[in-house]
Amino acid sequence: MAQFTSQTDDSVIAFSAVSESGQRATLAIRKGSPFEPQISAIAIAGGIVANEAEAVRADLKPEALTRTIRDSLAKHMPTPYITARDAIVAAKRTNDQRVTDLEKPPTDPIIATETRTLFRGLSVPDQHHWARAAGLESLRAIIVPGRAHWPDLTDDLWQALTDRMHRLAFVEISGISGRFPKQATIDQPCPVGVDLDAVEKFADEAMENLRASQSAVEGAESALSRTIAVVAVAGDMTPAEAFALLNRAA
Repeated sequence: MAQFTSQTDDSVIAFSAVSESGQRATLAIRKGSPFEPQISAIAIAGGIVANEAEAVRADLKPEALTRTIRDSLAKHMPTPYITARDAIVAAKRTNDQRVTDLEKPPTDPIIATETRTLFRGLSVPDQHHWARAAGLESLRAIIVPGRAHWPDLTDDLWQALTDRMHRLAFVEISGISGRFPKQATIDQPCPVGVDLDAVEKFADEAMENLRASQSAVEGAESALSRTIAVVAVAGDMTPAEAFALLNRAA
């Protein structure tokens, strides 16, 4: 018969189940995650299951207690699980669409082929210099074919190329350049044009927000996977049975 523990502190919310044989499973979410409310609701439901089990633990034989725990899991866990699942799926789709929008193919395939040929012929230092100065279409020509197309590039260079392409694509899609005109200075009291440093900073922040959202989705999806494990341990079930139980209301 499973035993249950809960943890809530300044940094994490967690709920664990431990089987009679010592098998343990824990679901957890860091405080401040955008999915904290959904995962917390799952942990709260787990706490209700734990309370119901403790109320009858002394009065029931092991087989009857296991059945009671399973019934309690089926009653309380699917709704918050499905709510969290749907929120994570929606966020993942949004993030995937944002990346798709940033990674459109180059408009001229002939020029893109020429760009790849030119880039391939550069020395490694010149490739790094090129990555810092290339325009959006040139970067698309390199990135869109995929990482496998460039086995000789280091991960650092590939990331630098990808990050710059994403920043420039974001600037193009969002049209933010007009929001950052050059500011007057003592030396140039009548400026004309765009403050490129400000545009770049804004784009960097937008890309950092995207990466943070992707990381949050990964953490929340991991918490759902751990929820399946917790239910399996708590109800003395296989993971497949736990998965079916949690999705029963779908």
